[in-house]
Amino acid sequence: MARAKKDGKRINFYMKTSISDLLDLYCDEVGQTKTEATERILKRYLENYFAYKSNGAVAKKAFDVVSSD
Repeated sequence: MARAKKDGKRINFYMKTSISDLLDLYCDEVGQTKTEATERILKRYLENYFAYKSNGAVAKKAFDVVSSD
């Protein structure tokens, strides 16, 4: 029986090799696919971002780490 289709969009993007290597290592360690890991990482990051933003102050230091590359 075929898997149920996921409600989502196909996204293609270029990623630095160093980040891709870290993602590969992470996926191997936790036993997730790249899609699953990327979705969970982005979801947690974005939920935290909007939670801080809705409280009236974005925790700049927490989000500068990602944008500094």
